[in-house]
Amino acid sequence: MVPVNAADYGVPQIRNRIVLVAFRADIPVDIAAFEKYVNTPQFSDTALWRSMLDEDGPYWRRHSDVSARARERARAWARAKLPKPTKEEDPKIKPWRTLRDAIQGYGTDAELPALPPVDLSRLDEKFDFGKEIGVVDHIGWPGARIYQGHTPNELDKPAKTVKAGVHGVPGGESVVLLPATRTARHRMDGRIITAI
Repeated sequence: MVPVNAADYGVPQIRNRIVLVAFRADIPVDIAAFEKYVNTPQFSDTALWRSMLDEDGPYWRRHSDVSARARERARAWARAKLPKPTKEEDPKIKPWRTLRDAIQGYGTDAELPALPPVDLSRLDEKFDFGKEIGVVDHIGWPGARIYQGHTPNELDKPAKTVKAGVHGVPGGESVVLLPATRTARHRMDGRIITAI
């Protein structure tokens, strides 16, 4: 039994799970090598934070279109979250992928096309906004909202775990905070929200 977080394996989503792995007794498996591979981080939150700290760091070179204000807010978050290093992290460990990375198609083996921008005038209707580029089932959910216990996704962090199935009007996992530069519609705490 191994506890895993999908973000540690390059998935742009916080998804903590326990994985049960079993091998047939007649198959010669090097259990120690398997455990070492599973327990060796490939992506980390620390690497993400470090890539954000410098205004011209690798994260911001990928996302050069981000406003200075949004960039500084994300950098302040990174500075506040960066743990005191107990040892030097392996430079081969890659940064967690963020929601912004996923939306822009960054970080996959075969770079995917960026998702089209969401038309904020259509927030009150349910529509598949990826069809025009051949990406299906990215459907907006009208009525998705932020409320106590249901915090939104933020662009510069991995996405929250999205529930499967229909559970009524979705909460924070179906909401993304957008920079406050686009429109005054759907304002909460000075920032824009939109259903994804």
